[in-house]
Amino acid sequence: MTGVKRRSGKRPKAKKPPPNRHLLANRVAQVNEPVKVSSVPVSSSSKKLTEENASVDPTRKDWSGFRIIDIDKVFGQIAEFVCCNKCNNPIKISEVKRVGLSSLFEICCEKCGVLKVLRNCAVIKDSEDRTSELNKRLILASHVLGFKNTGTKTFCGLMDLPPPVSAKSYYKSLKELHAVLKEEAEENMVKSIEEESNLEGSNEIKGSGDGTWQRKGYSSKNGVVTLVGARTGKVLDVEVLTTVCSGCTNYKGPKEGVEYTDWLESHKPNCTINHTGSSGAMEAIGVVRIFERSLQRGGVKFKTYIGDGDSKTYPALVKAKPYGDELIPEKAECVGHVQKRMGTRLRTLKKSYSGKKLADGKSIGGRGRLTDQWIDKLSSFYGMAIRSSSDVKTMKNKIWAIWHHYNSTDKKPTHHLCPKGENSWCNYNKAKSKGTLPKFKHKAALPGAVLTAIKPVFKDLSKEELLQKCVGGYTQNPNESLNNLIWKNVPKTVFCGRKTLEIGVHDAVIVFNSGQKGRLKVFEKLGITPGQFCVSYCNEKDTLRKTVAQKRVLETTKEARKAKRQKNKDTSEKQLAEEGVMYAPGAF
Repeated sequence: MTGVKRRSGKRPKAKKPPPNRHLLANRVAQVNEPVKVSSVPVSSSSKKLTEENASVDPTRKDWSGFRIIDIDKVFGQIAEFVCCNKCNNPIKISEVKRVGLSSLFEICCEKCGVLKVLRNCAVIKDSEDRTSELNKRLILASHVLGFKNTGTKTFCGLMDLPPPVSAKSYYKSLKELHAVLKEEAEENMVKSIEEESNLEGSNEIKGSGDGTWQRKGYSSKNGVVTLVGARTGKVLDVEVLTTVCSGCTNYKGPKEGVEYTDWLESHKPNCTINHTGSSGAMEAIGVVRIFERSLQRGGVKFKTYIGDGDSKTYPALVKAKPYGDELIPEKAECVGHVQKRMGTRLRTLKKSYSGKKLADGKSIGGRGRLTDQWIDKLSSFYGMAIRSSSDVKTMKNKIWAIWHHYNSTDKKPTHHLCPKGENSWCNYNKAKSKGTLPKFKHKAALPGAVLTAIKPVFKDLSKEELLQKCVGGYTQNPNESLNNLIWKNVPKTVFCGRKTLEIGVHDAVIVFNSGQKGRLKVFEKLGITPGQFCVSYCNEKDTLRKTVAQKRVLETTKEARKAKRQKNKDTSEKQLAEEGVMYAPGAF
């Protein structure tokens, strides 16, 4: 080819072909076809949160909101260009009063005196102490973020902001915040009870109860008990329990006599202690209290209690008889916790066989035998067998199908309980349906001696009494999510009183049930107009929550999470085998 060569990147762009009218007609027809309902599961967050976004108050201007400014630079430049409107002399802007982040400024003229007094933020007139909007926002944000008054001082100091309000003003505002959050949370939970009752079609509903503590080891002075609806996944009631009171602790007077009796009577209405037993008993007592007030609060009875079996909550419920002899709540098990029993029992069994030999002369653990990987696999299959069954008989058959499947050999196949057909998870039955059974070979599985050793565990965990409580596939995952949200608001690293804990719990309830938009109602009750940036933040967070939750319920995402967890476990086992035990308390 002759001629001048074009440099790379200088070639003329190819022209797009004209649109094909037949293809366009097909696309139009596809658009007009009825939309097919997707089989993609819907996440709990998508069910709970409404689709519509919160809107900004129309009275707020586009540039409204708060800014952090350097007063010297901004006010200094303003003073250079602005003069007194009376005498045309230069003006001066000075701060004459400051309460926390709220400041009062004066615009002065040397000749005319004070021209204007202005504030950097609005003062809430309806509040008891006329607190400024900025200080109230800071107090609310500090509790949501979990750093409280001490953390607020650190933040203000490092940002070169004025120190926050005094301790007296802080706790006065905190009292108001506590009352507003409690009121909004109560209203929110009552609405959730109505929604749960409507979905159930009855005033006898199901609830999942769980306890959470501020300290590990069940020696915590603070605890929270939550009850979540089985159908809505929303919080229906909470109970905050504490065994301490700062007033009782700080009292230095006599412990008996008239003076002590008088003090006790005056202090009793303000005493924060509402639990006198052990920390471990908090869950049982909290659930009983919630059940006992369910008729008064929402006009409902909890006919089924979904528990994890970690405490004696259900026996306490049966003993308390919150609804008399008319209705004794039934017990349902959380499938996730029942699944954990398989792993716990197998690990305990493996530990009990330490130093012993099985029928084949080998230990229970080791390569190709009952490793942690096999325990996790059997636990996972056990949980799947329960979740995928609607009755006890099917559950039992599926559980024993796992044991028989791995007990099968080429000489003695035992796949009679495994599902049949080409779509079966059992490769033996799949090959049988396709007619390729003569070529089929069993893969290496658990040795017969190991399966015989773990058979008692399968017997115990496939009893009808236990499986009957698992019918319905109930879970306590919403409770666990709520617990996580509570301790984000109230960090476990710092001890707090009951009022502070209740603020964190009530805020968590509002956000859990209604999303970040629920906080906007709290702002309104505090006399604060949220503003464009606040509303935008809430809308974005709720949208992100639904997007992330929807992604996590997809099967592909679940499989990816399982694969990642298994990979991490395999890596840890490999490192432990290579390095040996490198750390153990008091071992070296």
